[in-house]
Amino acid sequence: MDQAGKVVSLHLRVFGYLLGFLIVLALAERVPLGVTGVPLGPVIVAAPGVLVLTWLFRRLERRPWNAVGLPPPRPGSLALGLAFGAVTFGLVFVLLQALGQIHVLPALQSRPQMIALQLIAPLAAAFAGELAFRGYIFTAYGEHLPAWAAALVSGLLFAAVQVTVAPGGAAMAVTALTAVAGGVLLCGLRLSTGGLWAAIGYQAAWLWARPLLVGPTGNDTLTRTAPTGDPLLAGPWPLAESGLVATAVTVLAALAVIVYGRRRGVRWRERPGPAPALRPSPAASAGPGR
Repeated sequence: MDQAGKVVSLHLRVFGYLLGFLIVLALAERVPLGVTGVPLGPVIVAAPGVLVLTWLFRRLERRPWNAVGLPPPRPGSLALGLAFGAVTFGLVFVLLQALGQIHVLPALQSRPQMIALQLIAPLAAAFAGELAFRGYIFTAYGEHLPAWAAALVSGLLFAAVQVTVAPGGAAMAVTALTAVAGGVLLCGLRLSTGGLWAAIGYQAAWLWARPLLVGPTGNDTLTRTAPTGDPLLAGPWPLAESGLVATAVTVLAALAVIVYGRRRGVRWRERPGPAPALRPSPAASAGPGR
């Protein structure tokens, strides 16, 4: 296959994968809200659905799981990502409060067991999203592009999905900027740690911390808040990532990950692929009639 044919094949594969991903998300959204405060859609549809979708595509392309950044579970990397994500969103919250963009009140109730249970759905949603964008899509483009370009492309596709649920106007553009910066950050975590687990932890912590800190009701959260400043800075409440403060913090966090990665030998100007192919079975390698 010539170079032009390879490029067309790449885009068709990614388009097919994205279509499958969006179908899985649509099915997940149709699942009832959940039990004991835990949404069931991400847990029983999104995470397993994207896992099966990725298995199918990687199997057709004869690539192992580590080719899409999914080695066996690494609790240390997951914990690192959780801590980094919580600190990052915590910084967004502190800055919004310091700049007078939000009004903070004590939570109506804060049951530790319920707060812990609320991490389940973000973990499932983060697993699905990271396996799709920083896993399959980043790997697919990384076989043809330098790491920085593959990260940018996967971040732009990630942003395109994010803006579908963002408010219109300036908030949509700010959401896209945050998503692209976050995409580069998460690709950097994958490259720096050798897998997706730190990126999964980071994304899960952000999704978990947002309702705990800026939830509109304050039921089983850490605080309850209301916007008091400029929506361009704080975002249309409670979508903090649609505000410029979150964008700035995400860009700084991405730069920190890039510096960290360079010290660990990450080479952004080189291709992170091609991914290793699955080894043929002994029977297949023996040839016919043997």
